[in-house]
Amino acid sequence: MKPGENTEAVRVLAPPPLIYLAFLAAGLALHFLWVKLPFFPQAWTGHAAGWPVMVVAVGLMNWGGLAMRRSGEHPDHGKPTKALVTSGPFSFSRNPLYISLTLAYIGLSLVLNSYWPLPLLPLVLVIMNYGVIRREEAYLEELLGPDYRDYKAKVRRWL
Repeated sequence: MKPGENTEAVRVLAPPPLIYLAFLAAGLALHFLWVKLPFFPQAWTGHAAGWPVMVVAVGLMNWGGLAMRRSGEHPDHGKPTKALVTSGPFSFSRNPLYISLTLAYIGLSLVLNSYWPLPLLPLVLVIMNYGVIRREEAYLEELLGPDYRDYKAKVRRWL
């Protein structure tokens, strides 16, 4: 099968932003409804620590989105893949958009000065690994064959 010939989209457990958002919401619910466990004694410290992380997350997300658009691709899991994106942040990570979601999750936890979302983050990453990333990799390997295997051999999954 050549790129652009497939009509099937990758089947993932759930859209990645929804996975991150669900666990962030659960952590914030624990913080606001059960026991408040702030990171910092003053809110301004959380803002000072979290906003730079958020800026990096948004910048990486925009850079990755731009690289995808330039390659004729899209981040929507509901649409079939047409091309392998290897430029921009995809040249150093196979999953820069998931790195940006992880950074946004951490940054928002810091901005909101809430400890609870962070112990949930490893669970998010396990779900992302098995429910999304491995499924995407199998899909891309079947779709793109040696091109994807070569890319996978050269570029790390995360960092």
